[in-house]
Amino acid sequence: MNETFSRQSYPLDLHQERYLRRVGHVFFWVMLAGCAFFAPERMLNCDASYYSFHVINYGTPFIIHDRYANYLLQYPVLWAIDMGADLRTALTVYSMMGFVWFYALYCVLVHGMKTTLGGIFLILALCLSMRYKHYAGHTEITVALAVSSVLFVWLWGYARHRRHSLLHFGGVLLLCLWLYFIHPVVIIPLGMVLLADMLYHQRWKEVRHWISLSIVGLTFFVKFFREVISNTYESGKVSALADFQNVFLNPSEYKGVYSVMGHYLTIEYIFLLPLFIFSIVLLFKAKYKLLAFYFLLCFLFLILFNLVLHTYLGGHVYFMIDGYLGMLGMPVGLCLIYALSHSRFKTGIHHILMAIILVSTLQIGSKSRFYRKRLKMIEKTFEMNEGHVKLYVKLDRYHWEKMWYPYEIPSDALIYTSLKGKEHSKTIYVDSDGRYSDKDTLDGFRYFEGVKPLNPKFFKLPDEEYHRTDKVGWKE
Repeated sequence: MNETFSRQSYPLDLHQERYLRRVGHVFFWVMLAGCAFFAPERMLNCDASYYSFHVINYGTPFIIHDRYANYLLQYPVLWAIDMGADLRTALTVYSMMGFVWFYALYCVLVHGMKTTLGGIFLILALCLSMRYKHYAGHTEITVALAVSSVLFVWLWGYARHRRHSLLHFGGVLLLCLWLYFIHPVVIIPLGMVLLADMLYHQRWKEVRHWISLSIVGLTFFVKFFREVISNTYESGKVSALADFQNVFLNPSEYKGVYSVMGHYLTIEYIFLLPLFIFSIVLLFKAKYKLLAFYFLLCFLFLILFNLVLHTYLGGHVYFMIDGYLGMLGMPVGLCLIYALSHSRFKTGIHHILMAIILVSTLQIGSKSRFYRKRLKMIEKTFEMNEGHVKLYVKLDRYHWEKMWYPYEIPSDALIYTSLKGKEHSKTIYVDSDGRYSDKDTLDGFRYFEGVKPLNPKFFKLPDEEYHRTDKVGWKE
């Protein structure tokens, strides 16, 4: 049995382990600093803004779609507010909390479980294929990828430590419980790497491993029927998969999603794709042909899965698809570790993994420009409408590819302008549903279809009607 992650044939020597542990710590320090510095960019866009507004404005946890794991991200924000934190501090705490947990998990892996490669696998899952979704600071799918990676490492680590059954299965149950309250789609990359582990280690006769896999499978089986079948939000996404045949046979009808996927494969993954192909070649040369073919199928499946799931795309709006493509990080990361461990590059594996993490981190960092520019266009809109703090914009004056979803623009603008103080609060309502005519007047703080009360500690809007305008910063 191949025990790449067992002590007997562990692919890292002591120097490489220390080197990669330091790389991992630096990665998380950089990410935490970035989360703090780019808090407005991370928390004031699309769903992140929706969550930020509800948590900060109402001072209570905001849980939808049964994603109760969000309590772990939101309670520290509420505690900070209770202790007197201002708006910027609360937003910064919210932005950082995800990576605070991820860093804690990393420390458990490398210092508690003594598996440096396990910690590196966690990092690869978080950065290898994630781009724009990194800036959705609230998102459950990133948390799900992190926890799934830890669960996978916990299962592979059994071969190294032969830990007591009670401890082993207790850890499996705890991590499965955590995953149960996050995002159901993570079963796809988790299932992929678990099967890859079975193929690689030939664990077909390990009873305890089968019991562990049964616990994982039962967890997601229950979640699927409880949430995906009964939840209209999740079932709506799943129903889109029924149209897969038409998507492949008539690509001209789905130009938007095919254009977006082409963008990812030729631009966003200009580094990832050759790297993955290189790792496949290394596995073939190391005589792991079945495993190489399996990883190739995993990659193709996730690409095709995302094509079918996001057929609604009419332009380059990456908010949703980037998160689902982020699932590639788990199988591709594992493929890289396996391939490098059985190649002539093994002696330099620590430098190669460091370079991969560095490039991926820089690619993530480069996306901050899009979000910063987006906020600047909101600011520009107010400059073009001097003297008005509540603006009303018709949907035909909106630019989807520059600004993405219009639904959260009211909270984006409100929180962003209020960072300077509540006396600077301003907002923009984009009539995304066409509910109001040119003659309609709007009052209060208009958000989605209703008027929302504002927390006077952070926000203050004048009691006046919205000013209809055609002058917007994103149309220039």
